[in-house]
Amino acid sequence: MINTWTRQASLQLLMNSIGGFKAGTCKEDDSWYQKKNLVDLRQFINESTSYLDKYEASFRFRMLCFRLNLTIEPVCYLCKNRLVSPKFCTLSFKPTCEDSSCRRTHRSCKSKEMHAARPLLKKKEIAKKIGIANSRSFDEKFGVEKSNILKQKIANASKERVQSIEEKIKRVETRRRNNEQYGRCWLSNDAKEKISISNKKTHSSEEFRQKNKDIYQASRIKQSTTMKSKIHLGEFTPNSNNWKRSVSFRINVNEENLRFRSKWEAVYYLVSLYQGDKLEYEKIRVQYKFEGSYHIYVIDFLSKQKNQIIEIRPKCRQNALREIAKFNSAKSWAEINNFKFQLIDETWYQENWKAIQQTLDKHPEIKESLKFKCPI
Repeated sequence: MINTWTRQASLQLLMNSIGGFKAGTCKEDDSWYQKKNLVDLRQFINESTSYLDKYEASFRFRMLCFRLNLTIEPVCYLCKNRLVSPKFCTLSFKPTCEDSSCRRTHRSCKSKEMHAARPLLKKKEIAKKIGIANSRSFDEKFGVEKSNILKQKIANASKERVQSIEEKIKRVETRRRNNEQYGRCWLSNDAKEKISISNKKTHSSEEFRQKNKDIYQASRIKQSTTMKSKIHLGEFTPNSNNWKRSVSFRINVNEENLRFRSKWEAVYYLVSLYQGDKLEYEKIRVQYKFEGSYHIYVIDFLSKQKNQIIEIRPKCRQNALREIAKFNSAKSWAEINNFKFQLIDETWYQENWKAIQQTLDKHPEIKESLKFKCPI
């Protein structure tokens, strides 16, 4: 007999320890659920968490997402990687991933929030314990009126620490003057060259590299995580690499200088523009998993008018495993955000060749620089 499950009925059984279902939440095979005649419930939970199908998510992970009524995959709010090690009994995920830098950043933010929420008397007690209050306060040293002015200057300086050009010149001149006054001198070019050669020898030696291997590895991981986060948030766009070459194509349309990674992209944008659809270039970034690690996929075009995300890719490059992983992630993103994923290949350019020629004829300078030919 197959039961028809609802979310409410499923949760009621999950919370009911007398029913014995709680003991089976860690089971990844079907044997326990077949014994309890609950295979259909397990299937219902898998269908309710279908957004996790593209990941290697355990049933424990699916169960927790189901109990928390999540509709998208839970990720770390700092690096956007998927959360791991769920605690089923506590009905919660860890706030960050297992990366040490994310944990430290999270603890630091929480400490600052706790300190900001403490009353003034409590802050003074803490200051006494750590020795901050041992020196005289600004009020005692300068008087209340001057102290307020100094505090305001410090507050303004802390908001914006970037020096102006005049301030930089003044700082350099002050250092130079003090060096002359006290008999100190800045390093000569010969001395700088010797230090540079010495540093290169030290840092390139095998002994030094082996000694600091863990530091180098941690630094590379931190840099990689930071750059992935910036790409995902749209703060940085990499200078990649158009399939075995690194070139760019610039066109000037309506006094706007635009840069594309290929001729196909430039022509597609131009034709769409004259058809009344102004596309946004490389605005959508989607996370995808390939060979056990997460990467960022920057989709070529976004059309808000047609509710489409568009990728320009020749047929010969569409069947690679990495490309398939990218396209699957893009389709999932489009489905969640009510968009359509459109893949453009040689066929589109062949079918729209007349429109392409008419568009390029309106811009002879672009036609000359691109020298675009219809793909066969």
